Amino acid sequence: MQTSPMVDRVDALIEHATGIFNAPNSVVDRDKYAALMSDMAERGWQGPPLLVDGENAFTGSHRIAAVSDLWNRERITVEIPYVQVADLCAEFDIDFDALVEDWVAGSGDMLDLSDRLTELLPAEVVAYLGMDLH
Repeated sequence: MQTSPMVDRVDALIEHATGIFNAPNSVVDRDKYAALMSDMAERGWQGPPLLVDGENAFTGSHRIAAVSDLWNRERITVEIPYVQVADLCAEFDIDFDALVEDWVAGSGDMLDLSDRLTELLPAEVVAYLGMDLH
């Protein structure tokens, strides 16, 4: 699979965990969730990494639900690739602390912070991480 320099920069920040992250949204597409669960049971995690702030994810509601249910129902552990949002911001010269200050002073809604990030990060990074899907 051919990658781009932007995606390579994101991939260099990836860490892995087997714990569960807090999903940004509820599962809305049951078919997508079921397909992910089936695929992950056989092949593990195949998609892009989650974008997270600690245990709270900006992306991956369906993927997080699939991983959680695989563990709860079948005791299958899936390794989750993730990127910390502060590291991603540092990589692309975004002042994460100032961004959080503005967010706290505003609505404090995680979706608003995510929307602001989609405006500041390169479009290719936003698409790769699935931030444009909410």
